[in-house]
Amino acid sequence: MKQEFERFREALLQEKSKQRRLIDNLEARGLAESETESYGELSSYDQHPADQGTETYEREQDTGLREHARQIVERIDHALRRIESGEYGFCEACGRPMDAARLDALPYAVRCITCEE
Repeated sequence: MKQEFERFREALLQEKSKQRRLIDNLEARGLAESETESYGELSSYDQHPADQGTETYEREQDTGLREHARQIVERIDHALRRIESGEYGFCEACGRPMDAARLDALPYAVRCITCEE
């Protein structure tokens, strides 16, 4: 069982690294700056409204992707703590062991498929 947890730990760490890279890439594309600064314009006055709308849409989409990635990182950290405490692999809702297939598909899952439904 310890060996299997090590496999899940490795999968979690790889996914965390992937999500951190995504966050870093999104922030490098301008999410770390204000919206006006990310346009590269001194003001939004001379920008066509359609261009401004496109920029706003893309920024909101990137912001949503970043927030989703941050939530996954939090879930991964939670799963890693559960591995350390010996609670990993058990449903937080009903306490029963989760199927390995569920953890293979979503290693940061905290509820069994029955409780999730």
